[in-house]
Amino acid sequence: MEGTGNQSRVQQAFITMLNLALHNIHYPQISSILLKENNFLKSLLKLMDHQHIVIRGKCILTFLLLFKLDFRWITVVQQEIRFFNELDKLLRDNYKYVQCCLLCLADGVQEIIPTVFRTIGETLQIELHKYSSGANKKGYEDTQDLTNLEFIKNGKGINEYGDFSEIVSSQLFHVTIFLDLTINPLIRSRLFSTPMIQALSCMLDISDSNSFPGASAFISALLSLCEQLSTQYKALQILVQPVVSVLAPVLFNKLNNSSS
Repeated sequence: MEGTGNQSRVQQAFITMLNLALHNIHYPQISSILLKENNFLKSLLKLMDHQHIVIRGKCILTFLLLFKLDFRWITVVQQEIRFFNELDKLLRDNYKYVQCCLLCLADGVQEIIPTVFRTIGETLQIELHKYSSGANKKGYEDTQDLTNLEFIKNGKGINEYGDFSEIVSSQLFHVTIFLDLTINPLIRSRLFSTPMIQALSCMLDISDSNSFPGASAFISALLSLCEQLSTQYKALQILVQPVVSVLAPVLFNKLNNSSS
């Protein structure tokens, strides 16, 4: 994918046009089109190692635009190309332009996080209501968002975090996004906040392993996020008040309920 002269100019022009298209709200089908291109993300990843700093930087912004277009792209890029692992290489990039693009990515992801929590929280409330109202299995399946399957690599919902096959066509599946975001230190430092702890506590508090099909895997992912938070000592010092007053009591109740 690398090259000099005309080839590099073509590559830069392509990335520029792609970014403009991703930024333009008049192309609502662009996600579906790109998801069907098998080599799209692999090609972008190669361009992130390009010898030209402008191309490297613009590729970083491409990923940010994908995330802003639909946060489910975060799941896709981690599943297919281990994006947040690969970012470690760019953290060592000495060029200021690339570093600025990385900071822009981190700030952009930080802005997206509340939307992800809100979407998952609203979906959780719907699922809890349906099952508390005695909805049957068929009714559950009929209300799923089948477009969600486009954003899952193998369509089965099994990944390194567990078996999420029962919620694979639900927005609840993307709870693992938060675990993906803890992989890279630049992104992780922006993940934990008071609203995040409040949202996390609320989701843990209102759900249990029998709440709906796939609830055990969902709760396990939330608890894994709590575990990640427990290792972030700087964040814990800053967020000690919501952790102690909001999250800790919920975890204590979960522990008591599991022991009884």
